[in-house]
Amino acid sequence: MKKVLSLVIVLVMLCSILPTSFAATESSTFDYQGILGSREGYSYDKFDKSWSYYGAYAKYFNDATLIVGIQTGSESNESAPSLTTLYVKIVDKSGNKLYEAESVEFLIGDDMYSYKTMLPTDTSSMVVIAEQGQLLLEAIANSNVSDVAIRIGIKNRGNMTLEDLDSSEYDELKEFCKVYIKYNLWDYCKDKDTVNGYEELFPLYINGEKVNLEKEAD
Repeated sequence: MKKVLSLVIVLVMLCSILPTSFAATESSTFDYQGILGSREGYSYDKFDKSWSYYGAYAKYFNDATLIVGIQTGSESNESAPSLTTLYVKIVDKSGNKLYEAESVEFLIGDDMYSYKTMLPTDTSSMVVIAEQGQLLLEAIANSNVSDVAIRIGIKNRGNMTLEDLDSSEYDELKEFCKVYIKYNLWDYCKDKDTVNGYEELFPLYINGEKVNLEKEAD
């Protein structure tokens, strides 16, 4: 988590991205232990005094594992979630990165939710989930596994499509989204301007059009 945070922060600084116009709001303390403490995917680091929570869909092959996951977590000595990311890993049996994902698309019913580019890291490729990404999380939370397919763009290898998804694996990813939406984790984010700025580097598209929340509000 910390490596991902550092990579995003460095990238934003290098690109001189300014925060977006969304106003940050002060939030009450997030009860992460009460809400997440007993859930699968939750962990707490006693040394850093930080927590993390994730849900993931895994597809197992003879020589590789593909994981599509969403994770969130706090900074040291903080209760509020600091950053939420969607990531794709394609690793070998030893957990080493095998291939690099360049894009990810979720076909949910008749709607296509796409990240056309992703940030590569040592172990995965990722994008930040901020205000735009709430639309994807809501769609996953309200979806039926039979109506969902996932397509991964893999560098130098074309696309891989996951259809007829395993319901038990998908339920883990869906449960994360349901919890995130039900307990309004986005509302607890302390610096929404900055996080929205990260998200703009790798924006969400729905049915081929870049999400414009201001336009949708009108």
